[in-house]
Amino acid sequence: MGLVNTHPLRCQGTDDYMVDFEFDTNNASDPTAATIEPNYKTDLAVVYGGSAGVFTATFAAAKKPARCRGVAQVAGNEPNLFAKVDYAASTGVVTIRIFQNSAGTIALANTTGKRVQVFLFCSKTRMSV
Repeated sequence: MGLVNTHPLRCQGTDDYMVDFEFDTNNASDPTAATIEPNYKTDLAVVYGGSAGVFTATFAAAKKPARCRGVAQVAGNEPNLFAKVDYAASTGVVTIRIFQNSAGTIALANTTGKRVQVFLFCSKTRMSV
C-alpha cells in the first residue's frame, strides 16, 4: 500500500499559502541560479547577505506577504550546521542565517555546497491566525 495522507494540512486563516525553495551555499557569494529550486527569479530573489552565513530572499513588492513565518534546515548529514529564518514585513526580506557549532562555539559561518531548504508560511493579510 502506498503512502496515504490521512491528516492533510488545513489552515484557519485567510489567504494563507506556503512558499518553499532551496539553494546551495556558495561561500561569500550569491548562490548560483542553477542551485535555486524552484527559482522564482525576481518574484523572490535569493542572494548572499554580505556577512558570514547570511542569505536574503527578497519578495517583489507586488508579491510581498503581509505576514510570514518560516523554518529552514541544512539538508543531509550536517549535525553541526543549522539555519534560522526571520522576516521583515515592511521590506519583504526573508533573512536566512547559517550557524555552525564548532567545539561548542556557535557562530555564523560561510559554507560551500551545503543545501539549505526554506519553508515559508505566508498570508496576504495580517488578520490570519
